[in-house]
Parts: sequence; C-alpha cells; structure tokens
Amino acid sequence: MTYTGTAPGEFFAAAVNLHDLGVKGDQEAVQKARRMFEEIWSENPDHHLAEAYLGSATALLGRDHPNLDEKFRLAVEGLKLLDSAVSKDENNVEIRILRGHVCFNLPEMYFHRLATAVEDFEFLISGYRHNKRVFSKEFYLETMFNLGSAYKQLGCSEEAEAVWKKLLFRTRDPKYLNRLRQEGVHIPQWMTGFSQRLAQGPGLRMGQRPGQRAGQRPGNLVSPEGSKLLEEAREMHHQAVTGGKEEVAAVFAYFEKALREDPGNHLFMAYHADCLSMMGRESGDHALLFGNAIKALIDLDKAVNANPENIEIRLLRANHSCRLPEQFFRRSATAMGDLEYLLQRYQEDNTVFDQKTWLRIQEDLGQVYERLEMKEEAKLVWGKLYELTGEEKYLHKQRPEKTDFNAEKVKGMNWKQVLQEGIRLHNLGAAGNKKAAGIAKALLEGVYKAKPGNLLAKAYYGSSLALTGWYSSNPGDMFGNGIKGFKLVKEAAERDPNNPQLRILRGYLAYHLPENFFHMTGVAIKDFRFLIQAYKEDKSIFSKEFYRQVLYDLGAAYQRIGETGRARKVWGLIKK
Repeated sequence: MTYTGTAPGEFFAAAVNLHDLGVKGDQEAVQKARRMFEEIWSENPDHHLAEAYLGSATALLGRDHPNLDEKFRLAVEGLKLLDSAVSKDENNVEIRILRGHVCFNLPEMYFHRLATAVEDFEFLISGYRHNKRVFSKEFYLETMFNLGSAYKQLGCSEEAEAVWKKLLFRTRDPKYLNRLRQEGVHIPQWMTGFSQRLAQGPGLRMGQRPGQRAGQRPGNLVSPEGSKLLEEAREMHHQAVTGGKEEVAAVFAYFEKALREDPGNHLFMAYHADCLSMMGRESGDHALLFGNAIKALIDLDKAVNANPENIEIRLLRANHSCRLPEQFFRRSATAMGDLEYLLQRYQEDNTVFDQKTWLRIQEDLGQVYERLEMKEEAKLVWGKLYELTGEEKYLHKQRPEKTDFNAEKVKGMNWKQVLQEGIRLHNLGAAGNKKAAGIAKALLEGVYKAKPGNLLAKAYYGSSLALTGWYSSNPGDMFGNGIKGFKLVKEAAERDPNNPQLRILRGYLAYHLPENFFHMTGVAIKDFRFLIQAYKEDKSIFSKEFYRQVLYDLGAAYQRIGETGRARKVWGLIKK
C-alpha cells in the first residue's frame, strides 16, 4: 500500500492499525507504521495527528531496538515530534492520548516525562467529564488509574490518593479494586456507603510524616540563599567539581551537616547528592563510584520532582548528568530536558543567571545533542554560539570536516599514504566523528599488521582502538579497547620518548581515560610537561594555541590529583 496510490483516509487508517499492533508488541508492524506516517507527514506537514503518530511509532521503534544508544536516540526523537504536535494542536484528544502514554511508559530515571503524562491525563479526564463521547468509559477509568500512578511515582502521594479515591466512586470493577489495593489504597469491605465514610475524614495519607499537617507538602524548601555560609559553600562546590579530594571532602562535610539539620531542604539534598557522587569519584573504589553515583541521581531526581522550577537544583542535576559516563548511566536525556528547561527560563527572564552560565548551558546542550546523535539540533546550537561569540571552534563544530573516505582510492595507496589517511581520520574521530574513528581503526590496524615496527602506525592504531572503545555502547568494549589501545601507545612512546607526536598521543589518551579506573593522570602530566618544554625550545613543533591548550590541561590534571597550587601556577602561565 502506498500513500499516492491509496485514498488518504484509508492509508492513514491502515497506518493507525499497524501502530496499534506495534503497541501490543508487533515489531514489524511498528516499522511499517513509522514509514507510512513519515510519508503522510512529509506530504502534508499540517497533518498534526500524523506527526504525533510518527512520534509514537518512533518511540516504539526505540523500545524494540537492541542497541542502547539507538533506544535513547529514537525515544528522544519521538518525544520531540509528540511535543511539536501538541504545541500545534493542544486540544486534540488523540494527540494527547499518544503523548501521555509514551511519556507514562518511558523510564522516569532517564527521561523525566511523568509530569508531561500527568498534564495529558488531566486534560483527557477533564475532556471526558465535559463530553463522555470523546472515548469509552473503560479508557477513562484506565486513564484515572494511570494518573494516580504517575502522581505516586513523582512523590505526590496526596494527589495520587485523591485521584484513586475518585476512581473508587466511579467503578466497582474488581480489576481496579485489586490494582488499587496493591497500591496501598484502603478498599472498604462493602462499597455501599463508601462516600459517607470518605466524608468522615481524610483516611490514608501516603507519604505523610508524623506531625505533618494535611495538605502540607513534605520537604518544603526553606531557601537560605542570602546566607553567607551558603554562598561560601557554593564557591567550595564550584572548586570541588574540577578539584581534588580535599575540596570534595570539605564541601561534602558542609552539606552533610546542613542536610542533617534540615532534612526537608531540597536544595541541600541536591548539593549533598552531587557531592556524594564526587566522593565516589575521588575514592578509587569502583563499587563506591557506581554506588554513590546511583544514590546521587536518585536524590537529585527527588529534589527536582519536589521543586521542578528551582533553577539551581535543575542546573545541579544537569551538570551531574553531563559528567556521568553515558555508557553506564544513560543520563543524556535527563541532561537534555534540564538544559532545555533552563534556556527556556532564561528566554523568559534573562536575570535568572548570568550570560556566562547561559553560554555554558548552550554548549553543554550542544554536546548532549551530539551524544544522542541529534545532529541537526546540535548544528543549530553551534551556529548560535558562533554568532554570539565568534569563536572558531563553534564554526568547526557547525561545519565539521567530512569523513570523505573513498575505499577504492585507498586500494591504490602505498602503506605510507594509507597511514596518513588513517591519521587524518583518527584526528576527525578524536574531534567527535564516530564514523571516522571506526574507519581509522580499520585502516591503521592494517598498516600496523603490515609494518609492526613502525612506531607511528602502532601508536595511532592504539589510540584509534581506544577511541572506538569510548564510542561503544558496551562497557566491556570501552575498558577492553581502552586498555589494549593505551598499551600500544605507551610502548611506542617508550621506544621513542623524544617524539612529540607520540607524547601527544599518549598524554591525551592518558588524560581522557577515566582516572577512577585507569589511574593515568600522572602519565598525562609527565607528557604535558615534556611538550611544554619542547615548545619552549622549538616553537615550530606545534601552534601557540595548542601550547596554551596543553598548559590548561596540565593545570586540570594537577587539580584532578589534588595539587591545586601547581594547577594555579600553570594556569597563570596561559596569560603570559
């Protein structure tokens, strides 16, 4: 069936039927439905319902995809389409049904879309009460139950209970009574007279603390923003993010004490969570690293759910999500939501934070888009940043050098030419081009096997191996390729220690390997110091801009191991 050869209504109905089969688990139907809705929407961009169905089908495709990176990318792409459709036709019941159910079924830890599901379910329930023909009563009851479930997952226990009690008024279906009982809702032995007993008192208050007044939200933020001590703690936290063990321990102790004294303060909870994650980072204990990070992201989610409009808390969670390795924690979608929200708030009121923070948030968002392979969105961000700052790095990101690889052309090259082509593609891979990194690895592996004694081939192959590990969604590949690749680069640099090109490769590979697992910052420092001295003796070996970059990275490496004094001294040289 094709769109051009079929009546539009019939084609759309067939696509909807396939979509509904996909919801029930038919993966082949999902793929067909997506192609059909894509065709309908491309022919008629004002067909907002087709756009919404395309978004839902795209999210379903992500549900079924075996690759984690693709799962996230497709889910985010689907959400974008659904949000766009709602913005264009916000009173369309079918569009709200589609978005509400996609948001309700996505893992909240990664996507944070339950609040959107609540908004859509509330809209649908209100619409049914005004017009009972919009959908069936059974769908209305299911939507009420799901609304209560969404509220409960968001920590809004009183709102969940209120919705579920209304559901009790409207049905005695054993299916719902059993589900509500499983959620902890008290079900009277006999439903007769239930409304009178409800009127006698509030009954169950899920999540209410002893002594807490009815209607009072737990953990209301008592904001001490004017406190001098808190301002000092904020500065300590800022230093700890890029600092060492001493800075992290000091600020963690402050917020641990503050949270103990005021356990309902969600701002303290958010800072404490972020510091807890950094304590794990500095511990060197892998179990503590992962354990603390998981505890932190749970507490940060709680703090945001309790105060979704708090700029400081949202920024803390966004920064934390950006820092965590995506291969293990999958927090890019969380970061994207927070960063987009912060930029929206700045657009409404440009006093919420300073311009420097605003620019950094945009850069972080561009990097998150790239991580999620949302290339067009990233390109728009880099273009905007280039217009605002004039910095060449954004122009390069906006118009990245194409891989421009010709397999046939390579067949006619000698090994030296293939090596140079591999190096070119390796450098593109190091700059963020995942495809180039994969091609570089294949070319350089061939050269290395043919010429095992060539140190440049050995080092670049090792570096490309580590790069492909970093791009992999499999943590085993990340560590395995990282270890194998670094071993090759290290051996080459030890054979020719005065070669700046080999020291650059080893130094930056050591610098970018996660310190908690590889403990290679000391190697990076040694290589960076060599490069700085080599540049002082011969300024033709690389550019002044690269020299300044090495100085900055040497300072960051010193700070990473707790040598703050040395870091500041090195950074002072950049201005000279």
